[in-house]
Amino acid sequence: MTSVALYVAKNRLSELIDQLAPGTEIEITRRGRPVARILPPLPGDEATQSEGVEQALAVLASIRSKTDLTGDIKAIAREGLIA
Repeated sequence: MTSVALYVAKNRLSELIDQLAPGTEIEITRRGRPVARILPPLPGDEATQSEGVEQALAVLASIRSKTDLTGDIKAIAREGLIA
């Protein structure tokens, strides 16, 4: 495991992320003590995130299809705050 001081990580974050490979990790230290780790994504994380986004968009589309947005926008906003 690579260990990097926090001030170095702040200045070289892009480089550190480019160095990540499966199974590697980078430890970030402050005053010599570990405070964080940078890990590569787990295999399949992209697919899981994509599915989550698709599900969220489907829920929003469902809500939108049931909502009537015609009329006074202030009244609609008040109704949304009360509901």
